[in-house]
Amino acid sequence: MKKTYTYLFFFVVAANILVSGGRLAVSDELAIFLTSESIVKRGDLAISNDLVKNGSIGNGGKFYAGSGIAQSVLNIPLYVAGDAVTRILGLSEPLKTLAVRAISSLFNQFFAGFIAIVMFAFGSRLGYSKRISLFLTLSLLFTTNLFPYSKSFMREPQLLFYLLTAVFFLYCFKLDGKAKYLVYSGMLCGIGLLTRLTAVVALPVLFVYLIAILVEARKLGAPNRPRIIRSSLLFGTPIVAAIILNAVYNYFQFGDMNATPYAKLGFTTPLFVGVYGLLFSPGKSFFLYAPLTILVFPALSRFRRTNRLELYLFAGLFIVNLIFFAKFMAWAGDGSWGPRYLISTLPLFVLPIGSLLQTSKVVRKIAIGLTVLGFLIQVGGVSIYLGNYLREIGEFPLTKNFDDPEFFYRSHFIPNYSPVIGHWEMLARNVRVNFSEEKPNFRIASTGARIPLSEEDKTNLLYTLDFWFMYLSYAGIGGERILAAVLALGLVTVWLGFRTFQILGANEGVGKELPVRA
Repeated sequence: MKKTYTYLFFFVVAANILVSGGRLAVSDELAIFLTSESIVKRGDLAISNDLVKNGSIGNGGKFYAGSGIAQSVLNIPLYVAGDAVTRILGLSEPLKTLAVRAISSLFNQFFAGFIAIVMFAFGSRLGYSKRISLFLTLSLLFTTNLFPYSKSFMREPQLLFYLLTAVFFLYCFKLDGKAKYLVYSGMLCGIGLLTRLTAVVALPVLFVYLIAILVEARKLGAPNRPRIIRSSLLFGTPIVAAIILNAVYNYFQFGDMNATPYAKLGFTTPLFVGVYGLLFSPGKSFFLYAPLTILVFPALSRFRRTNRLELYLFAGLFIVNLIFFAKFMAWAGDGSWGPRYLISTLPLFVLPIGSLLQTSKVVRKIAIGLTVLGFLIQVGGVSIYLGNYLREIGEFPLTKNFDDPEFFYRSHFIPNYSPVIGHWEMLARNVRVNFSEEKPNFRIASTGARIPLSEEDKTNLLYTLDFWFMYLSYAGIGGERILAAVLALGLVTVWLGFRTFQILGANEGVGKELPVRA
């Protein structure tokens, strides 16, 4: 199995790097990157507010992003590696800046590999065959809106990993009773809090699940009250430590332990508007951007037979996230591909589907059809940068505020302006343009801007394809060498995928049925 995990990890990482954008365009992305840069270069958390406005003036009149500290710290190795590579290559200053950002932008591609390992392991521990576990894993990674986010520098893939892995370790504790799993789960929850404080909404549900496990085991005569207290402390201590660290982090920046970037936005969206938008709107529907998740509903009764507590856990985690973000002023997480804030809950819908896939070939064919549809939807999101689409339909630059009922009204609520349709229309047009004499050509203007292009070149961004090798082509860099690199990476990806399936097939019968307790 270690060999399976290794090949699966590198296959997923390579596939995501192949389609990466190699750019930091969203202000949230750049703010987190600049914090990494400030830590490395100056040993400080303060950043310049010339490039981004995401943050606030804090102690000493300095500007701080106010984002969770975890990603900025974890990105330091990639930042240092990027800086070293640019020095070795002797790049000019504008290209050096973009190259360091491009290498840092690979951050989530590695997290996608970690998600693959945990998702596959979780499916196996639920008693699914390895083929079904792999199907669920690849479906999550490539046929839901997690796929476009895995090529970004946004925090959503990390939050998904932390929540999924925390749940996985709690489930392992249920099966094996090993205390170390509680510590691991608590640590993952803590890192999630330090990534984005909104991860706190999941904690009450996870604590209830842990207590339910212990109470159920007590009915069987296993634990006593001291063990329940001890288990809760093992799980909760890393979380409390993270909360304290976050308070110190806030105090260092703003002189207030309770400072949070979400306070200035508030929770003013009518609940029914947010719920409708996140579940059923043509521009942000959870099920539209992840069609396979529809199968969770016929899978519920079958999944409940063997995993009653897990069903309640998954439902509870989704409901608290849905209600919390439905009320949030920026409920749609704009501009973003699909319901950005619900991405961390995607595995909670995908995992129960495995119980349904064991029933009949017809169900499996339906599932395959939905994954093909989901993949085609994600092709639009992966190929066209969402900001360009919002410019295309006139919703960016912003003309309305978050609290305006017509904020991003077209892309949220009008079907023929849905990004799912619009991205494919732009993709068809841009492919034609890129294979003609009208292909965009850019000149790097300066490094003193978030997007270092002239206003004319920014207009031409509407005709780009959002891949790293295409951006190099637009800048006149690489030529045949870049084409060779793309082909080589593509062949490596295919080989890694082939080896993963090959090893999986050889081990299909090993450990197929694992003990599962209700």
